[in-house]
Amino acid sequence: MMQKFSWRTMIIFVMVLLLGVILLGLGTAYVSKLKQERRRLSESFGYRAFMEATFVLT
Repeated sequence: MMQKFSWRTMIIFVMVLLLGVILLGLGTAYVSKLKQERRRLSESFGYRAFMEATFVLT
């Protein structure tokens, strides 16, 4: 038989769950921003020329 949880335990559980969701959202937004920045850089000629030169040298 399951025992009833106290209000304190329930509040702690909900707060930890909420914190996890917030951190997951922030991490997802950060990764999305990094991908967008990389895409913007790769469209510029200087970055493309640099990558081609690096590729040829290696």
